[in-house]
Amino acid sequence: MSQNAFSESNESGAAYRAGINAALQALASTNSGGSAPPTPYAQQMWVDTDTPSSTVWTLNMYDGTDWIPLCYIDSTNNVLLPFIGGGTATLASATTVDLGATPQSAITISGVTDVSGFGSAMKPGQSKIVIASGAWKLKYNATSLKIPGSADYTMAAGDKTIVTCVSAGNYDVMIFPKSGQSVAVGANKVTCFQITDSTDITLSAAPTQSNIGATTAIVIPTKGLIRLLFSGETITTGTPEQLILGIRIGSTNYWPTDSAYAYMLSSYAAGTTYTSQSWGTIGTGSSSPTGRHEVIMDIEALGIPGGPQTVQAIAAYYTGVGTTVIKGTAVTSRFYITIENHA
Repeated sequence: MSQNAFSESNESGAAYRAGINAALQALASTNSGGSAPPTPYAQQMWVDTDTPSSTVWTLNMYDGTDWIPLCYIDSTNNVLLPFIGGGTATLASATTVDLGATPQSAITISGVTDVSGFGSAMKPGQSKIVIASGAWKLKYNATSLKIPGSADYTMAAGDKTIVTCVSAGNYDVMIFPKSGQSVAVGANKVTCFQITDSTDITLSAAPTQSNIGATTAIVIPTKGLIRLLFSGETITTGTPEQLILGIRIGSTNYWPTDSAYAYMLSSYAAGTTYTSQSWGTIGTGSSSPTGRHEVIMDIEALGIPGGPQTVQAIAAYYTGVGTTVIKGTAVTSRFYITIENHA
């Protein structure tokens, strides 16, 4: 390791030669040392031999003001340890967002315009992290913009993607959705939503619904399944009730078929306490522990309308005589809606 000034004053031949040799040695060793060279020049390189340790060094470049870390060097294992990206920037959504024209590695895309491509400036093998701050659609293309599921994907605020250039102008996209957004699974999409309610809800007898939580905007496919799962605490009086789950769109309730009731629910004797993770029956006389109820509805068979819908989670009881209450104040009720797109 060596550091030296790169300017020599008038001196004797031997001293001048020693100074020149020291400067050349500093150049050959990339100005290596445990502290920065005292008189740096713009674009000068320096290997910090003490950061982060004496065996893993940091290669830096001076930009005229600061030393910019470029990568680590593992001198024990003889491995270069490059940083994964650096810097952040924001670009507006557009038909073509030229990611490679922006040097930063983490890029936020704002706006609502559909994105059909990422330009031609990125080099094959380069990747960028893209974060959505608004709702915009990635437009699938079998060559230039490959998306999991081979379909368009609507980004939501907070969704992240890794965009990799596989050849000039052509990209593969890996999507990391925030909770409650779509993820691609094979050729289909599975979309999950969670609705919570911390109030006590006295259920009505089907087909009259009781609403659970707030409405949720959901895109419903023309074909597929809707899975409804309730997890919470319930209490009933009188003959055991049978909990029914459904959804409400506009003024129309959609319940599972009679066969689905039988699939979901079983009949227990009056007074039996419904146990954790058992299916469907609500005990009488005391609050039950946390458990779950689940139904599956066929979108096409039940005539559930497709497209963007405002969906309300609903529940009711099916049989029995008495009162059934979902005890949201004791244990927050959670209602999960899972959409399987088979279109």
